[in-house]
Amino acid sequence: MHLRNGERGATLILILGVIAALAILVAALVMLSSNVVRNSRAQSAEVKAFNVAEAGLDTGQATLFDKWPGPGETTPTVDPVAFENQFPKPQFPAAMYGRDFIDVQFYDDDGGSGINTAVNVDQNGNGIMWIESSGATGSGAAMVMAKVERVEYDLRVRDNVALYSEGNVEVKGTGHQPVVGLDPPATAAQVLAGGSIDMNGQADVEPGVTTKPSTLNPTPPDPRITLQDVFPSEILLGIISAGKSFANMNAYKAWKSSHPGVEPFATYPRIIIIENGDVDAKDMPETDGLPTVWSEEDPGILVVLNGNFNATGQKKTIYGIVYVSKGVVLGGNAEVHGMVVAKGNVLLHGTRAVNYNPKVMANLGLQGPLTLTVRRVPNTWRELQPPQPSP
Repeated sequence: MHLRNGERGATLILILGVIAALAILVAALVMLSSNVVRNSRAQSAEVKAFNVAEAGLDTGQATLFDKWPGPGETTPTVDPVAFENQFPKPQFPAAMYGRDFIDVQFYDDDGGSGINTAVNVDQNGNGIMWIESSGATGSGAAMVMAKVERVEYDLRVRDNVALYSEGNVEVKGTGHQPVVGLDPPATAAQVLAGGSIDMNGQADVEPGVTTKPSTLNPTPPDPRITLQDVFPSEILLGIISAGKSFANMNAYKAWKSSHPGVEPFATYPRIIIIENGDVDAKDMPETDGLPTVWSEEDPGILVVLNGNFNATGQKKTIYGIVYVSKGVVLGGNAEVHGMVVAKGNVLLHGTRAVNYNPKVMANLGLQGPLTLTVRRVPNTWRELQPPQPSP
């Protein structure tokens, strides 16, 4: 059966119409697919930028925890290069449109619920600040903000204590030089003991240094001074948590010999924790080639958790705090400039052994409130509209 010319023409028109419709449909699908891919990429860039901004907020909190900026102090900063280097480049490319990968700003509060953008430190001293973090990667950008507060306890090492022992203290000097003394500008310090204090005479301590046995049954109104009063356990636990721990002194010496010129604690102050065994001062590696460990400007903390601290014969000067779970025996030419705390008996003999040094204590940062954390204030987090790129 043959189609007539008119029918053949109608069929051709129908086929062309179907082809045109299919072409339009394919073009629409291609466009839709392209838009989906583009939108997915844009959405992914926005999500990544948001993650960068959130990380900037966390880094801002860590910055304030490391050094809370009080009135008149330096404006805190986040190093943008070090921050960006933490992110893998393929997943987090450089920001487009001239934006910065990260920008973290710190602002004081206005004493109420608002923000004082003209001040970048805690000028009003109320322990509250705002952090604004802008993150950008690829085409994405995000900005977040939150109020944070400083959580602290007024726990501090007791002022003007050169030596504290929960046991007995025996001071036997040569008479040529006080065994317990003062480093300027100190004018006064104490030697405290839970048991007895036995000395040759007042010549064993420098003028201005007083001794006080703190018996279990003191006569009122002279209360017993405890280890917790002098060196709170919360501070000790914080020091142990922050310090670099070694199984014993030999482990520390081995580490030190393989890391010349490097202290075992990366941030200030330097802390060494010896977990077991006795420590002799002569075995502590020097920091400057002289028989000196640390310095007045950069002091340290030595904690001996399960052992005694000794210094026998060899000259060695330590700037910082020595905290010992057992006893202390310092003889010969040993010197500790700062503070000595022992849970056992203390024997000091020979020449000068302990000098109270207020500069060392101040540089260790243990004479003021202890910052436990910097946390976000609930219900203050907000997402902001990031600045639009310039045309």
